[in-house]
This record gives sequence, structure tokens and C-alpha cells, in this order.
Amino acid sequence: MSPKKPISNSSTLISSKFVEKEIKKEGKKCKKRKQKKKLGTKGVVYFSHIPHGFYEEAVKSYCSQFGKVTGVHLPKSKKGNSRGYGFVEFQHQEVAQIVAETMNNYLMYGKILKAKYIPPSEQRPGVMRRAQFWDNKERAIKENEKTIHLMTRKLKPKEELAKVKRMCKNVEKHHEKLKSLGLDYEFQVESAPAVKTEDKEQNME
Repeated sequence: MSPKKPISNSSTLISSKFVEKEIKKEGKKCKKRKQKKKLGTKGVVYFSHIPHGFYEEAVKSYCSQFGKVTGVHLPKSKKGNSRGYGFVEFQHQEVAQIVAETMNNYLMYGKILKAKYIPPSEQRPGVMRRAQFWDNKERAIKENEKTIHLMTRKLKPKEELAKVKRMCKNVEKHHEKLKSLGLDYEFQVESAPAVKTEDKEQNME
């Protein structure tokens, strides 16, 4: 009997690499299946050029006339302001498609609203935050309070003069713009608006 030939190291390496590749492929397929299960059959509409004032509750109430809304997510900046785009999730894909077709290029508050249907296969899990209305509400309130304080605070004499100078420059710009349009019209600011100023005695101290 002839002696058995020893198995070469190269063949074992090739077989092990092949097995590793097959395992990775199966793992990727399982991940895709899980993602599809998570996504389900719900339809999502992506909105852009959203006008100021058309926020979560208004979006939900408006879109609910087409069908059941299961989630609204309008991303916000660090200051709590809307970024001008968002996602609306509907219970049925057919409803989402109708909304995208109906609302695309829709004129709203002086802006042309853009709407695009996103099928489940293109949706990213985790992007949609279901029913989180008034996101970052506390942060937005704080920023509004800061703005109100800056607009209503007492101005120092230097700050008041700077404000009046800015107003005069703006008036000159408007005059030049009217002249460029062929309109011979001028207007003047007789007096600066009523501004709260601190007493000069306090500033001198």
C-alpha cells in the first residue's frame, strides 16, 4: 500500500479563507434581514424647505388628514431652531406616496415645500424618532428668553448712539436703492425710537 500523502498547508489555508468568507456573507445577510424586519411596511416622507412656524404639532395635524401619522421628526440646531427639513412616518406606504405627490412643490407661507417618498428599503433604522413632539423645547425657550432680554434691556449712551448710526446707514441704503429703481423719493427718521437708557450719573460712577 502506498503511503498517504500529507495535506499541504496551502490547501488548508485556502479552505479556511473560503469558510471565513462564507461566514461573513451569511452574517451580512442576517443583518439585512433583521433591518428589513425592523423597518416593517411603514412609509416615510422627507420634507425640505419647511417654512418657519410649521413645526411638529402643526405637521402632524396637517398630515393626519391623509392618514394615520405614527411619527414626526424635525431636526433642530443647538439653539433649538428648526433646520428646515424633517421626516413624517405614516402607518401605510400608500398614504405616504399620496402625501409626497400631493405636497411636493406646494406653496406654503411663501416657500415652495419639497416632499419625497422614502420606501422601506431606503429607510435607515434609528433616523425616525416616533412621536417626539416639541423636541428640545426647554433649550428653545431658554434661547428665546435670552433674545428677549437683549432686545428689551436698558442701553448705555454709547450703545444708543451706535444703534442710531446703524439706523441712519440703513436709511441711506434705502434711498440709494430707490434711486437705482428710478424713484425720486426720500424719507427721514425724525427721531430715534424710544430706547431705555441708564442714567449718565450711574455710568460716570
